Amino acid sequence: MHLTRASLKASFWLTSYNAISKLTGLVKTIILARILTPAQFGYWGFVSLGLNLIETFTETGVETALIQKKEVSRSELSAGWAIFMVRSIIISLVLFLAAPLVAFFFHSPQIVPYIRFIAFTPILRALRNPALVFIKKRLEFHKEFVFLTIGSLTEIISAVIITVATRDIWGIVLSISIGAIGEIIASYLVVKPIWPCRFKMSQALPLIHFGKWVWGSSILSFIVDQGDDIVVGRLLGATSLGFYQNAYKVASLPATEITGVVTKVTLPAFSMIQDDKKRLLRAFKKTFIATTAVTLSATIFIIIFAHPIVKIIFGEQWLSIVPTLRILCVYGAIRASSSTFGSLLYALGKPRVATIASFIRATSMFVIIFPLTIKYGINGTSWATVISAIFTLVIFVVVIRKTIQNENSSR
Repeated sequence: MHLTRASLKASFWLTSYNAISKLTGLVKTIILARILTPAQFGYWGFVSLGLNLIETFTETGVETALIQKKEVSRSELSAGWAIFMVRSIIISLVLFLAAPLVAFFFHSPQIVPYIRFIAFTPILRALRNPALVFIKKRLEFHKEFVFLTIGSLTEIISAVIITVATRDIWGIVLSISIGAIGEIIASYLVVKPIWPCRFKMSQALPLIHFGKWVWGSSILSFIVDQGDDIVVGRLLGATSLGFYQNAYKVASLPATEITGVVTKVTLPAFSMIQDDKKRLLRAFKKTFIATTAVTLSATIFIIIFAHPIVKIIFGEQWLSIVPTLRILCVYGAIRASSSTFGSLLYALGKPRVATIASFIRATSMFVIIFPLTIKYGINGTSWATVISAIFTLVIFVVVIRKTIQNENSSR
């Protein structure tokens, strides 16, 4: 019951943050959609894809490893921070140098200065308080609420002000760095700092070993979650990417909100009871049912009222994304329901299984995404994401059923 209360309390604070963040983000989108063109949104999409690509391919999985551990010493925390800092420096250097290549790939030379400026954001994020990991580990999400809200509001407000002044995506680019600075300051205000100390390499290696599967899963998740953006941007251009990304943003809103809360809460919660398999599986079933019920309700609402939602949020020039929005709503519902499976597998110490499932999902998507996109445009891309998500959900169900059967037979 203590864990249940703690999980519910954590969910409340995360949901509260998401509500504030999305409400202010919605206001930002409504304003920016009337200032920037779909093509400009597409150029921002190219920039963010470059950053996300490098960040994903240098993912260490250290934070997940630290959360999964029952006890974390100061030296282990220092080892994790050192790994994260080295990773951030590498990201910034590679992205700065690779900016012309990203621009060449998307046939958009004008995005080079944007990419080079935003390349320094990972280093800023690495300067946050290392003790933040204990917020998640101890389910103290009221502190994360303050930390995230300060960063989010700083970013959103600066994005609107600068974009209104410049009429350019510099407003979005600059706001990312400004938001990161806000997070740095907030991280030292909400949590007592734990300064890094000397550590042994033997303490870093287990974190890297566990994290390698998280790294693999993150790469595959990037390919699945943003590979569609890359295909649309490369094959159809910036304007189509602007349409697709905004349709995706609205369609996945329920999934993003629920997945974000569920993943952050269930991983530490499940990890606390990882030795009690019966209790763990019972908690998983309850979470899965609740997540699916809430997501389906929100998804059906968006599908029914897709036309007025697009008109209100984006304006008349964006109404062509309504069919795409409805298709992507199906993907969002499946994605949210699948989020609980990943947390369970990580808590059980089976990140390898999650990585294999992500690999199958990525493979299935890329078998069909190119022909569907070429023939049906962004609607074809949307159907490719839905089909691959269904494959992944089936795999997760099979794996978890086998886990439950093994647990029942062992008692």
